[in-house]
Amino acid sequence: AKANGPRCDAGAGGQTLHALKAAGLGVVMRHAEYASVTALDVDAVPALDAAHPAAWLALDAASDVFGASNVGKPVLVNGGVLVLRNTAWARELVRAWWRNRCGSADQYALWKSLAELWRRDHPKFRFSD
Repeated sequence: AKANGPRCDAGAGGQTLHALKAAGLGVVMRHAEYASVTALDVDAVPALDAAHPAAWLALDAASDVFGASNVGKPVLVNGGVLVLRNTAWARELVRAWWRNRCGSADQYALWKSLAELWRRDHPKFRFSD
């Protein structure tokens, strides 16, 4: 798990334990009995006080992935708070997230993976600042 993914440039720095999140999600999501999975970093557990994962899933029956940003420094999605339906699309996202792992932060690989799938599903999609 300390190795970077095959798409990572040399010199990006080694992996941290964050990389295991995508691997763990992938293993759990192999089991069809789990309709959804929730991934939380330890420092993100208070986010559950705001809304139970079931409340996130109830927001939109057609959505496969729900995430949150940061309070002080907004980002596309913080990899520390994710609720995923156990769907083919979400499993593809987790596989891409693992494949794209690079360096010490897991969020960049998550964002890249989201952009890849969105671009595949919507060819005119462009991810920009």
